Amino acid sequence: MAKRFQSLHDAARKINELQQKVRIKEETINSLRNEVRKVREIKGPNVGGELKTFRKEFQKNMVVLVTGAFTFVAALTWNDLVREIITSVVPANKEIYYRFLSAVAITSIAIMIIYILSKFKSQE
Repeated sequence: MAKRFQSLHDAARKINELQQKVRIKEETINSLRNEVRKVREIKGPNVGGELKTFRKEFQKNMVVLVTGAFTFVAALTWNDLVREIITSVVPANKEIYYRFLSAVAITSIAIMIIYILSKFKSQE
């Protein structure tokens, strides 16, 4: 009877040890779950969406940059044309006066166009 009691006692002790190990494992799993939640809160749940947004904004900015570069090249070409016209049409002693007038006129036109485009964009 003592052996049977001892074996039951040993079995109960083993069960308690196993239950303790299971509790430790469950606590570890819960701790890891909490860490994963914290990382998700820090990173944000939608990293892929942020990457898509970044790509779209990057593409928009590249379009603006390339458009600006081509506009600058076109402006330089027009600058050369205006110089040639002024040089060939205007007498040499009044050339600076007409260059000044053309610069003021072109700047005024550019300001008006930019103003109109900014109003158009703000309506979107």
